[in-house]
Amino acid sequence: PSGANEKVTIRCAEEIQYIFVYDMNGARVVHTQNNEISVQNLPDGMYVAVVKTKSGSLKSARFIVRK
Repeated sequence: PSGANEKVTIRCAEEIQYIFVYDMNGARVVHTQNNEISVQNLPDGMYVAVVKTKSGSLKSARFIVRK
């Protein structure tokens, strides 16, 4: 997983409908339609971003917040 301390940018070949970010306890901590996610208010740790595209497919990626 990649590390971040300010923001995470999600790149996807398809148009993004929304992004949910979950912590490792399964709690949803972010819901956005923007492909740039500010992580400044998230505690250090590992997270999973789940991306739903306009075509309906789901993709996921892990990232680590370190400040």
